[in-house]
Amino acid sequence: MLHHKKKNLNRMFRIKTPLILVMVALLSYQGTASVTQANNYRSFEHWYLGLSLGTTKFYGDVSTRRNSFSNSNPFSGDFYSDRNFMYGLSLTKKFSGVFWTKMNLLTGTLSSSDENQDYYFKSDIVEVSASGILNLTDVFLGNDPQRPLNVYAYAGLGILSYRAWIRQQDTDSLIDTEGTGHRKALNMIIPLGIGAEYRVTGTFTVTGEFSLRNLRADNLDAHASVNTSQEGYGYINLGLHYQFDMPEGLFRSNHRYNGKSTDPAIRAYNKRKANIMKTDGYRKGLRVKKQLERERKEWLIFRFFKKTHLDMATE
Repeated sequence: MLHHKKKNLNRMFRIKTPLILVMVALLSYQGTASVTQANNYRSFEHWYLGLSLGTTKFYGDVSTRRNSFSNSNPFSGDFYSDRNFMYGLSLTKKFSGVFWTKMNLLTGTLSSSDENQDYYFKSDIVEVSASGILNLTDVFLGNDPQRPLNVYAYAGLGILSYRAWIRQQDTDSLIDTEGTGHRKALNMIIPLGIGAEYRVTGTFTVTGEFSLRNLRADNLDAHASVNTSQEGYGYINLGLHYQFDMPEGLFRSNHRYNGKSTDPAIRAYNKRKANIMKTDGYRKGLRVKKQLERERKEWLIFRFFKKTHLDMATE
């Protein structure tokens, strides 16, 4: 039974990995294309600070066969078992109506059990990730800044830090651990999900999301297996986001103009009008010019006194 379950899990993640890569590529392409479209937001506009709260669901070795992503759905009782709370902070930037990016900091707990093997595990996790978001509503219905409801999809990359313990269910004796020493275990994670946002007021938005977060390792439950190399967990959450604008000059370079131009028309105009711009280069050149004039005057004075001295000596 356990061997069959692991083969199913391994097959599930082999199928999902190409889908995840295709999704990441699609979001990257759409995001690049959207930057060139109209209705782009300026760099300091449309930032969102958010709070999220939800529940996790583990998919991996230490779980029942039904506790798999492909078999679990909201209409099955298994969908609501072995769930734990997770919460976090997010910072979102909307570059246009179509493409957004989001940084996530999440922390929570995972737990699950395998009645066939008399195991159960618990893991404390912290996730830091970045995702590209594609607004599907704008893609299919067109851009509408006044639309209150949007549906979106996202994919990203991140790092998961975790500590895990696996125990016997009957005796509660410790079997193995992962990341419980001086350093937590670290592995790459790939978030992939869908969500919807609803603008409640001009500055506040509520969101609902469902995601699968694929871990590129097989020790999230402190139980490594030779039959599968990946595990993961689902995250369902509600969020509240506050829209704000950064200070307008924060992303401005503010480099001083050096007075030079590659535009032939501007260079010809400056030459024709003898325009002099009081730039750093101009001031430096002026100081050099004054120094050379001073040295020339000193040289002329020196020659005058030397010639006078020679004339007096001759007389």
